Amino acid sequence: MRKPNLNSAFSAFEFPHPVDEGDVPLPRALFYLTCISILNAFILLLISCLDLGYFSYWINPPLSLITLIYHCIVLLVARQKRRPEDPSYFSTTIVCAYVLAVFWLAALVATITALVISKGKWVEILAHHGLPASAFTQRLQCALDVFGVASMSAFGVKGNMIANEDGDPANWRPILDKT
Repeated sequence: MRKPNLNSAFSAFEFPHPVDEGDVPLPRALFYLTCISILNAFILLLISCLDLGYFSYWINPPLSLITLIYHCIVLLVARQKRRPEDPSYFSTTIVCAYVLAVFWLAALVATITALVISKGKWVEILAHHGLPASAFTQRLQCALDVFGVASMSAFGVKGNMIANEDGDPANWRPILDKT
């Protein structure tokens, strides 16, 4: 089945990509999702540290760190060249993305639960102890958790689509040249 070419229908929305396909160790769509997810996890880590993790039952700070570590490892592994008999670990990366998406969903549920149960009491208690937490940071954590679920799910789904269509991408752990 041939896919429709949306560029011909929406030529006004064409844009040049800031990076070439060969310049990044991942397929370009996964590279963009990785950058977005890294930025989201870093911002959430900073904001959740304002309340020491209370607004998410201490799930957001470690999950943000785990996500940052995951993406750094993915970028490092993707750059390493491999022998033809070595595994590529692309499917492992996709499964880990799905697992992280489930953890992000759990963090979202915990953050919403804390928001509903506390009804602003925690904000007053944390402000009394001198922490710069507010109702805005609590709601922002909920929004960033939604974004985390979406970005990790999109990473997993897009990676799964790439693996089903093409197998391992050509720029993922390229095979060593026998020279």
